[in-house]
Amino acid sequence: MAKVIDLEKFSNKNVSIEHADACPVFFEMTMVGFTSRLYGTKLPSYELGISYFKKDEVDYITLLDDQQRIGKAVIEEYIKNKAIVLDLYEKWLVNFKKMMVFYYDFLMVDFSKISDRGIIQKIKELHHFYSKDVSMPGFIDGFMFYAEKRLNALIGEFCEKNGQNSVEIITVLTAPTSNSFFNEEENDLLKILARKKNKNFTAEVKKHIEKYSWLKCSYAGYKEFAAEDVADEMRKIKKQDKNLFLNNKKKKAGLIKKLGLGEEAVAIVDLSDILIKWQDQRKQYTHTYVALKNKILKEISKRTGVVFNLLTYLLNHELENILKGKFNISELAKRREGVLFVHKKGNLIDMVIGEEAVNFITKVSVEGKRDLEELKGSVASVGIAKGRVKVVTSVKYLDKVKKGDILVAPMTRPEYLPGMKKAAAIITDDGGITCHAAIVSRELGIPCIIGTKIATKTLMDGDLVEVDANRGIIKIVK
Repeated sequence: MAKVIDLEKFSNKNVSIEHADACPVFFEMTMVGFTSRLYGTKLPSYELGISYFKKDEVDYITLLDDQQRIGKAVIEEYIKNKAIVLDLYEKWLVNFKKMMVFYYDFLMVDFSKISDRGIIQKIKELHHFYSKDVSMPGFIDGFMFYAEKRLNALIGEFCEKNGQNSVEIITVLTAPTSNSFFNEEENDLLKILARKKNKNFTAEVKKHIEKYSWLKCSYAGYKEFAAEDVADEMRKIKKQDKNLFLNNKKKKAGLIKKLGLGEEAVAIVDLSDILIKWQDQRKQYTHTYVALKNKILKEISKRTGVVFNLLTYLLNHELENILKGKFNISELAKRREGVLFVHKKGNLIDMVIGEEAVNFITKVSVEGKRDLEELKGSVASVGIAKGRVKVVTSVKYLDKVKKGDILVAPMTRPEYLPGMKKAAAIITDDGGITCHAAIVSRELGIPCIIGTKIATKTLMDGDLVEVDANRGIIKIVK
């Protein structure tokens, strides 16, 4: 593919890097969505998105200028006409409901009884439905990163004039006001537990597992939500505060009225409420897509004899050639050692493999500083904690997090939840007011500092740190 983008415009000073476990075949839908306008709306998308994959991990790289442009545009459009965002969300909800119907229908398909031509048709059907009919609201991330900085600045100015605590105010203003899908799954399970003596209990648990069959998926692939997961959850589950989200909403409304905040700050708070829920639904969109794509890949691997892990380094349009025996499999092994995909306007415009890809990611990565005595970031959830650091750059390292440890990650995702529940505090490189770490840490009631940029590169396993999430400071004791 001819080079059509000058990678020299990217540097470690003008990019945002999100790190996660991921494979191209599952992450491709996100790459397309981040650079596509949702339903042709006015709300902008990323101009460019670069994803760097190496051995089942990804660094998703965007320009800070893009984040600022998207964040400002979303806020400005909302202030001018709220309907632009609200109507778009209503359209999303309609398509989201269709998506869940599509998911359960597609899940029941027996691919072993379908011809190669039929599987190719199913591949196209799946990709078209998720990329066109439902699509992905990529502007959420641009808003998230920009809004966190902008709201901090606006509230900081307000508090400086009025002698108030900005952290306390921001904590109230950004508190979640609706359930995440993990909350919803726990609520459903609590209802089943309340009927444990019912003779239909086993059947209800089975239906629950089928309903949430996508729950443990991630960009890295499919992971079964099994009976043992439900049994483990039943042993640990706690009743939720039924009034938590209603109280958060009331506190938020009361504080906005009391402080008399300007329209930009109020718009950011309103949008955060909408986009926190929207972002959670988008995660469900990703999880269901991964579950279905995994089902197809398993059948292709069985028919062609190509190792499943290699197939995960394919892009969607290449799957047909694998079935027809027209793809050079050795190409996939090279990709696993390092490959860049560049997307613009929802399309792949460049692919870089090998040394050039590795050199690019080295150039844009931020180096850690082991001689620092403290790190700073933005407060996502208040509190103070002290403990030993456990750096988790991949979900495969999650088991090393023990009760009372300080979980340090590039960003957290739903699959990190078991470790987050054990942690005394959470620290991330990136994130914003609607990010997963911010939302979950508030639900768990543990301190969380986001946006340090260099925590995973500076802190090491075993470091003793004091996390002051009332001031956004991490002190390195040893």
